[in-house]
Amino acid sequence: MVKPDPRGDLARLPKWTQDYIRSLVTLVDRQEAEIKKLSSEHPGSNLMLDGKVGYPAVSLPPNATVQFYLGEDRDDYHNLIEVHHNRNHASGRAGTSLEVTAYGGHLLVLPRVANGIALRLDEKTKF
Repeated sequence: MVKPDPRGDLARLPKWTQDYIRSLVTLVDRQEAEIKKLSSEHPGSNLMLDGKVGYPAVSLPPNATVQFYLGEDRDDYHNLIEVHHNRNHASGRAGTSLEVTAYGGHLLVLPRVANGIALRLDEKTKF
């Protein structure tokens, strides 16, 4: 049994509506293609950014740095935690590492579960 199109019979809609729906479908197709392109832009990297919004994770360049602004203002570096993925031993230490830097205060490491932690800035030591 063939299921009917869930959108109904588009041919029965006014011409302007059909054109508008076609333009929206084209726009969605372009955006999905752009997302796929961005997600495979750095094929040699093992650093991925997952937006948790249903799209594929986006690869970041090797040794990328990700900045997390904890406040509302991106210009306020006093509320910033920076995570750098070091794969080329630039820090002089052997092995791959994650380097975490807090700007504007001491970094608090809060245990959550056996294999997880939370990071935040200590409000008492804000600069």
